[in-house]
Amino acid sequence: MTTATSSAPSIVVTPDFNCTLRKGATDIGGGLLITPQGFSSALAALLDQNMIFVTDTSGSMKNPESKIFNTKKAIVEGIERLPEHVWFAVITFSGSAFAVVHLCQATSENKEIAIKRVRDIEADGGTKMSTALDMAMEEHLKRPTAAGSVIFLTDGDNQGETDDVLRASLARYQEQASRGVVLQVHARGVHDDFKFPQVNMISQMTKGKKPEFIEEPAKLVKDFADLIDQAAQNVISDVRLHVWTPAVGVTLKECRLSASDNANDAMQNLLGTETTDTSKGITKSFPLGAFSEAGREYYLEFALPAKNVGDHARPFKAWVSYMYNGQRVETTPYMCDCSWTTVDDPKSVRVPLCRARVKGDVEYAEVVGAALDALDRKDNATATLKLQRAAELAKNDPEKTAVIRGLADVKEEANGGVTVKLKAGPVDKAATLRLGTSSVKTAKVVKTNN
Repeated sequence: MTTATSSAPSIVVTPDFNCTLRKGATDIGGGLLITPQGFSSALAALLDQNMIFVTDTSGSMKNPESKIFNTKKAIVEGIERLPEHVWFAVITFSGSAFAVVHLCQATSENKEIAIKRVRDIEADGGTKMSTALDMAMEEHLKRPTAAGSVIFLTDGDNQGETDDVLRASLARYQEQASRGVVLQVHARGVHDDFKFPQVNMISQMTKGKKPEFIEEPAKLVKDFADLIDQAAQNVISDVRLHVWTPAVGVTLKECRLSASDNANDAMQNLLGTETTDTSKGITKSFPLGAFSEAGREYYLEFALPAKNVGDHARPFKAWVSYMYNGQRVETTPYMCDCSWTTVDDPKSVRVPLCRARVKGDVEYAEVVGAALDALDRKDNATATLKLQRAAELAKNDPEKTAVIRGLADVKEEANGGVTVKLKAGPVDKAATLRLGTSSVKTAKVVKTNN
């Protein structure tokens, strides 16, 4: 990272693709490292932001009482922490949603009024998440050009509505994001009765931070404070990744966040969130939200027609744009120029680090999800099979292996294989939630010298 000499940031896009393809090759995949430079949060123009607190107030939040007590404490201290230029709202939900505090500026007077209302919050009723998410978007649309963040907390299953209803609500977030109105939801589950797939769906579809399992309610205060501080560090908003391909012959197969300097970022599949311009070739624009100085790496993979040895092609170009101080800034596009060579050419052998890692990370997330589904159905045979594959993929990752050991005994065989045996007794719900969280964690960005 270069030393900031002014308050204006910039972004460097560093590609890592092997553009020398073997004869017969029909795909190319690699990474784009997006490195913010020249950032100075202290000197930069203050980013216009909306911060919305959304909390479950169903009856289960009173059991134990520490859940609702610490939730209110976390929101109160979060409100006190907000800089005055930020606007905020507070929404509760049980069987329906209620705006405890409508969107307002974080002045001393508004904070005082809001804190009194938060302290009066009581828990009762069922759980309908979509009602709260819809209301959060309504509040954000009062100031749609601001960078939007939601801290979303639940302690249980989304009762009273199907996942399809929740998915439809989140689809509206994606629709707004395609128009430049980005509201990222950072979803948290407290205690061990919430459903990880629901919390993960909220995070993934809104491009929020990695969903977290807050085992001890007392830790909510620090978690909320960390999210607020991270949002306060954002300097540029409405960041977009633009990918151009020719009108025919080339298809973008994958586009996902693969690595990040921020440990709270989640592995994300971006396909389906883009807008598409077909006026000159095909340009897909993916909304990425607001950025601070943390570097991020995105994996792109394309299908393209094979050509003869010695032939060249330009299958895609990619660039980034962002809003800074009311102006849209674009980086210089990277144009991929690839060529086909013989099958024994050593230049074609290199696999970009991002491509190798992403293939393993995606499979790990898929098998973990399948294992959790099987455990929920009490299908221990399938769960064991999937956990064994997860353990094989996590063999050189002590952190992931430790999480798997929360559910199963893992034994490394002399031949290099792995054997997994589910632990006896009831499934440890907390261990399943830790495993789910581990499956969506991004890798650490590999620094480059720029």
